[in-house]
Amino acid sequence: MSKWLITGGAGYIGSHVIQELLTANIEVCVVDDLSTGLKERLPDSVYFYQGTLLKQSFLENIFKNESILGVIHLAAKKSVGESMLNPNYYYEENVLGLLNLIKAMNTQNVKNIVYSSSAAVYGEPLNPLVSETSLTIPTSIYGETKLIGEWIIKNSNLNSISLRYFNVAGAGDKKLGDTAANNVIPKVFKALSDNRTPEIFGDDYSTFDGTCIRDYVHVVDLAKAHVLAANALMTKKMNEIYNVGTGNGFSVKQLFEQIQKSTNNKFDYKISSRRPGDPAATVADVKKINKDLDFQTKLGLSEIVDSAWQAWQFRVNQK
Repeated sequence: MSKWLITGGAGYIGSHVIQELLTANIEVCVVDDLSTGLKERLPDSVYFYQGTLLKQSFLENIFKNESILGVIHLAAKKSVGESMLNPNYYYEENVLGLLNLIKAMNTQNVKNIVYSSSAAVYGEPLNPLVSETSLTIPTSIYGETKLIGEWIIKNSNLNSISLRYFNVAGAGDKKLGDTAANNVIPKVFKALSDNRTPEIFGDDYSTFDGTCIRDYVHVVDLAKAHVLAANALMTKKMNEIYNVGTGNGFSVKQLFEQIQKSTNNKFDYKISSRRPGDPAATVADVKKINKDLDFQTKLGLSEIVDSAWQAWQFRVNQK
């Protein structure tokens, strides 16, 4: 049976994608360097290769050993702040890693790829509702590497779908929670656990309550989008880009209100200065993915924060 190779499969998003693929009876194998991923997130039934995409011979051996039908490429470095401090590291990991992967795919004539891109490619959009045809002017090195990846795939004669993620959060299982220190929801949970006051960065934006507006998509809904994308590539020739979000935006203050409800904690928060490069509002126009892949999100902000809190508590209690 042909498999799909999941790069970065031991990560937060990758582990959810694997769950949804297995539920859809799609066999998988995983490569991850475990720099941020956790091996315990992987089911015992999934064959795991530990190593870096920067080592060409390592990748080529995987493609020789496995009968791979396609790749879901999630492996990447993703901290906006870190990318600005260390751009060459991000170009190496995110761009060179992708080039090596495509070379390895070509050795066994593997043509299908689902690419993990990001709303960061839009930078600071003029219109809060962004479609796939909106201008792509990234304001971070991370966003640049994701856009370069899209260009490489477009020009590589691959059967491809690039998914531009918006703000991914929540958990499909209490064991698969987000551990990223810079993502807003775990960042608030960490502050509360440390008895610190959570921060909102800027309340003077041109939005209804002055705080940034974002499109929060549940990681389970996002994972299901990868299954739809993989199935689409197995049935027809494509070279497409899709936003993955809900089409609805919530302000940071609204998010904090939901966190207060989910945690049953009416905590105080403080307003800090804006962070450079934060757009006032970014919301996904999802008409294209709704139409082409019949993708519909089913989980809202309350389910996102409730599930994230349950996973956080499980993680804390395991320590």
